[in-house]
Amino acid sequence: MLWHIVLYLILNYLPMWYTIYAHRHLRPDKVRDQDLKFAPFICYDYESWSYFWTIFTHAFFWPRFIGVWSLNFICCLSAWIIMIGAGPFETVSEQRLAFFQMSNNFWSRQMLHLYGIFLWTVNVEANSVDQEEILNEYRKFLGPDWAGSKIKAGVHVSNH
Repeated sequence: MLWHIVLYLILNYLPMWYTIYAHRHLRPDKVRDQDLKFAPFICYDYESWSYFWTIFTHAFFWPRFIGVWSLNFICCLSAWIIMIGAGPFETVSEQRLAFFQMSNNFWSRQMLHLYGIFLWTVNVEANSVDQEEILNEYRKFLGPDWAGSKIKAGVHVSNH
């Protein structure tokens, strides 16, 4: 019986251990990383990846992984059911849109809980970010002649 538990734990740890081992070339290197072109892709947190801490953080990797994909499927299925009869280019009613958003928020929140994220800012003001500041920030990576779109971003990336 003990070997079942050991096998279960090892199978949960192996994906993270393999990721740490296979991506060791991504740790910051002063010589290689002098070129700012690839600076956004440097893995600055590699030093905090630990084989030891994996024992505590990944004991339930596969159940959580399967759970998140199941919730993703349920979220998509509920959106499909709610939108039955609505064409791709027609305007949906306010009630249907509100129900769709409530369903999507609920299932997405459940996925975040399985990821281990319990606090999340739901309402982000899209216009609160200065567009010129964003353009200037990415010009150093994309070149001085780069001119981004003037359309506001449709996605808020929380870790940037």
